[in-house]
Amino acid sequence: MATNVADSLALCQLRDRMLVGVPATSRPGAESLLDSLTASLRKLELAVKTQQPDAVSIRVSDALRTVAELELLQAPGLPFLIPKEYQTLPRLVGRAQVELTLEKRDGSLGFVDPVVGGPAKSTTLVLTLDGYSAPLSAGNFLKNVLEGLYDNRPIQVNYTSVFVQAPPSRERPPIPLEILPAGVRSPL
Repeated sequence: MATNVADSLALCQLRDRMLVGVPATSRPGAESLLDSLTASLRKLELAVKTQQPDAVSIRVSDALRTVAELELLQAPGLPFLIPKEYQTLPRLVGRAQVELTLEKRDGSLGFVDPVVGGPAKSTTLVLTLDGYSAPLSAGNFLKNVLEGLYDNRPIQVNYTSVFVQAPPSRERPPIPLEILPAGVRSPL
């Protein structure tokens, strides 16, 4: 891991390359983020050297959060066109975070409280919706959340998926499957 951190720090020194795609109006903010990323990586480097796994985890999270913010500045809009037949569907341009609160139907203590570590009746999941990779799927999901479509609905959970059991209370248009293969610039 020390080698990866060193390589990342070396990349941060290539400021012009790291800031490619950032509009001129966003450049000062991007430079500040790059400085913050460098500082986070230096703290990560120290945590790795001193073999502090908890600190490593926190520092990795900090660095990744900063990278995500920098990526948002580099991609101010969709880099591809939505096909004509899907122009009327809701879409998300960018990213959004949605909080889902889950409770066991029987009211039992089926979760672990992330703050105090004890049993809890509910938990909150924070989902990041990626409109850059799947603008129609993310936009549709966000619209459903905003309209309360998932409120008080039972879900089925297994090892590979989570899905709403009951049919929706109102009909929704079908959403195309969006797949963004690695190295491809627009979803298929």
